[in-house]
Amino acid sequence: MSIFRRAKMQEMEGQLEKLSQTNQKLSVKVQEYSSITVNLMAELENMKNIYKGNAYTSYPTAVEAIAKKYNCESLFGVCLTSALIQAMSSFTCGQGFSTTAITDGEADAEIAFINELLDHNNLDEEGFIEIINEAMGIEGKLLLHLIPEPGHQWQYIDSDGNEVKKTGMIKIRFVPWRKYNYTVLTQPNDYLIYTGVKWNATGTLAAGSLEAKEFVYRKFGGDLTDPNRASMKIWKCLTEIDMYDECKSDWRKINKLFASPTAHFEMENMDLVELMNESLVKINWRIGKMLSHIGKFQLTSANMEGIVSIEKEKVALQKIISGATGIPVHFFEPEVMSNKRLAENEMEFVWASFNLERNIIKGAFDEVIRKSMALQVEQTNEQLDCNRIKNSIRVITDADWQRLKDFFLPLLRDGNIDRQTVLEKIPGIDVGQVLERLSDQEEKDMANIKTNMFKVPAEIPGQQQSNQQPGFNQNKQNKFAKQTEVL
Repeated sequence: MSIFRRAKMQEMEGQLEKLSQTNQKLSVKVQEYSSITVNLMAELENMKNIYKGNAYTSYPTAVEAIAKKYNCESLFGVCLTSALIQAMSSFTCGQGFSTTAITDGEADAEIAFINELLDHNNLDEEGFIEIINEAMGIEGKLLLHLIPEPGHQWQYIDSDGNEVKKTGMIKIRFVPWRKYNYTVLTQPNDYLIYTGVKWNATGTLAAGSLEAKEFVYRKFGGDLTDPNRASMKIWKCLTEIDMYDECKSDWRKINKLFASPTAHFEMENMDLVELMNESLVKINWRIGKMLSHIGKFQLTSANMEGIVSIEKEKVALQKIISGATGIPVHFFEPEVMSNKRLAENEMEFVWASFNLERNIIKGAFDEVIRKSMALQVEQTNEQLDCNRIKNSIRVITDADWQRLKDFFLPLLRDGNIDRQTVLEKIPGIDVGQVLERLSDQEEKDMANIKTNMFKVPAEIPGQQQSNQQPGFNQNKQNKFAKQTEVL
């Protein structure tokens, strides 16, 4: 091998050695960077576990969390969740469910059956609101089971004042998804026609099912084409409700620290420090007790700057929760309600924001009455026609009262509309009974007029009664007679 070739090979070996050393250094760097990347990924994952925009990403998890908060079994969100659900139900249900006859006197049997149905199932008072709290607020699903009761006896008074005795009624029971974990079945080609409900057996519950005529089902939110997928309003802000309560907890902790300052003594040397500590322990010294010493003394408390940030976070969370649920921020900050005009206008928007839920509930109870009448006809052969009645969930606001006063009452006074039109716009009254009482009173008043119009005064003792009374006018008497005949 030539000297030139040997030198070339030695040079190449040197370059390979350098490349090998560089490669080893790069490998070490890659391992370091890889370790750093793994640590960063772990930190990011940990941050995701701590801070989540939505901590409840599944329906069962959300329902369980809402139920625990509503039943005071959760650490955070108990007070706010319960108050929001009850407020939403109240704004949705208004003055409650009511039924009136389309034509007076033609639906006595139907009205009596519905009144007994609501009373028998406690749906005319607090029971109605309680079901809506569960269905709309907690589960987002309303499933009502209709159960015939052939042996139930009841009675009512018809429009003629006669007592009518009846047998047979329908029992209505709310079916909670939390207990039954049911599935609603539909027609294969139509997701709006519910054909049945089924649930599987559990440790304490047997498997079961319901036919279409035995149940009424509605859901709130969720996919339109999936009847088993619901999405409650409060679910959308459940994480913010937790954060809101955590803000209050943090605020309370800071206030507690601020209200418990730490005593700080500054002494000249360690001997005096030890002597001071022994003296404080010996006399069991507390803040507020008199103390004499030769050092410097001050009270040190927590920094209150974090309060401003917490307060701003609370306000931001209030706006998010208000927007998601439809409950105004006034319910979080009552001092805002001091503006009367703002408060009144805000309430109009509140009533309007629950129109969708109100119509869903009305549609559900329309179906309840229709199917209950059908089951009653099956078990008693009684003739009931749901087309003779109309149902409503009455909501009346200050603006409605003002409209009655400024618009409808003038029309009534001028004779452009009848009394029934005005009475039907007032919730909580039976229009048929009011009209009947008014008619009876008018008949009594007219009878009194006819009786008193020609009544002759009693004879005064000591005076002779003439054939004609003083001031008698034959033409006026004939005019009154003609008016009486017309009346």
